[in-house]
Amino acid sequence: MTKNKWIALGVIALVFLAFFTPGLNNMDTSSNVYTLTSFVIVLFGTFAALFIGNNDQQKSH
Repeated sequence: MTKNKWIALGVIALVFLAFFTPGLNNMDTSSNVYTLTSFVIVLFGTFAALFIGNNDQQKSH
């Protein structure tokens, strides 16, 4: 695995552990803003990890 893929894996792990578990697995519906914010952060973190993981620094000719 390249360095970019390790960084992407770290981003996914960090976002999942920090925001997905407490925000989206919370069954309490009293804090909808926190749940929505957690979802948006997980979504952007996933897109950032996909972008980082697919960005190859090596040029193939």
